[in-house]
Amino acid sequence: MFSISCIDLGSSCTTAIRGDNVDQLIADMQDHGRTYHGYSEEEITSPRMRARMKIAIMHSTRPPEQRTTHTEGWWRPHVEPVVPG
Repeated sequence: MFSISCIDLGSSCTTAIRGDNVDQLIADMQDHGRTYHGYSEEEITSPRMRARMKIAIMHSTRPPEQRTTHTEGWWRPHVEPVVPG
């Protein structure tokens, strides 16, 4: 079971989203983003947003002492994640 909150994505929203696998979690995150945060279908399903979601999921599964803060470079909004392929 995976779990992530909007806070892990840098938002002040406290909603926690849970899923049995990463794909289900991302689909539920996309639904939440469309419904509660006003993202368009194009924005929420873009390779950039999917990469941001995967990064946040990987980051949230680390033990707390190994996590970086949201102020460090990997998560700043102006830093583009590397999108495979």
